[in-house]
Amino acid sequence: MISQGNLHKAQVGPTKIYSHNDADGIASAMIAKYVLPQAKVQLIDYGREHDALSVEQGLIFLDITPPPDRCQEFLDAGTIVLDHHKKREYIIRTFVDAGQGAFADEDKDPGVSGALLAYQHLLVPLNETLTQNQLNKVHEFARMVGIRDTWLKTHPAWSVAQATCRVLEFMPLDHWLDGMVPVIDHEQLNLGYTLVEKRMEEVKAAFKDAIVFTLDSGHQVGFVISDYKLSSDLGEYARQKGIGTFVTITPNTKAGHLGARVSLRSNELDVGAIAASQTGGGGHTSASGFHIDFGDLTTLTEMINPVKLVLDIIETNAVIQ
Repeated sequence: MISQGNLHKAQVGPTKIYSHNDADGIASAMIAKYVLPQAKVQLIDYGREHDALSVEQGLIFLDITPPPDRCQEFLDAGTIVLDHHKKREYIIRTFVDAGQGAFADEDKDPGVSGALLAYQHLLVPLNETLTQNQLNKVHEFARMVGIRDTWLKTHPAWSVAQATCRVLEFMPLDHWLDGMVPVIDHEQLNLGYTLVEKRMEEVKAAFKDAIVFTLDSGHQVGFVISDYKLSSDLGEYARQKGIGTFVTITPNTKAGHLGARVSLRSNELDVGAIAASQTGGGGHTSASGFHIDFGDLTTLTEMINPVKLVLDIIETNAVIQ
């Protein structure tokens, strides 16, 4: 829980929000920004930029945690953390115990993601303008995001949840942070349904380039080099094809360094444990990710095979769910 004193500090002081760069992170930021209009918002992923974040007063982390090796610095500075990723629980609990955070357990709180945590622990206690009817609509919006983010595919509202998250990712962030009540309207939802159909076309096209390996344990692991935003849908599509674990590798270059974002999805292996074995990695039992830094572009002297590198990491750290 977040203490009243820490909520007051966030409300009256300069605030900066770091939120995970996905639909849940966007929704979390929308909800928090509504009651903290002075806050600056930055979407961020785990990796070099995240590792180098500066410690300052008035920080809030949504759907993501501070750098693990510097948690005490952020804790001492009064940072607030709201997150639901199981493999980061040991970090989040430190902030919870200090009255500076909240955690949702994937087993005990199915469907609760960053958006619902932001609703419960920021919007509700700080709300001064929304009516009960408006609060109910924001709660429903956050619930849809949580259904999709935690991959509750059998939920009756799954199709609505998918459309909600797709339109969140499609529109520019500034559109969602313009002071409006944090919900989406019928027109935006209809656009989301169209985007879901388009996404499936992209998934099928990307899957054609997939390669599949069989681990010593007999588990099949598929790989594709593609946009990380396709990772969950690629994982589900692969499962339907009989491939229990799927990896999406997204190369990137930042500040002169070559790297890759690695997204893992599985209904067989504990990919959260695999990701947690890597610096800055984490997530859930069935969905996780980490970042690989291959080094400075100016000093690389040999070819890099990211698929082989990730396959070795999986083989070494594989644990059955």
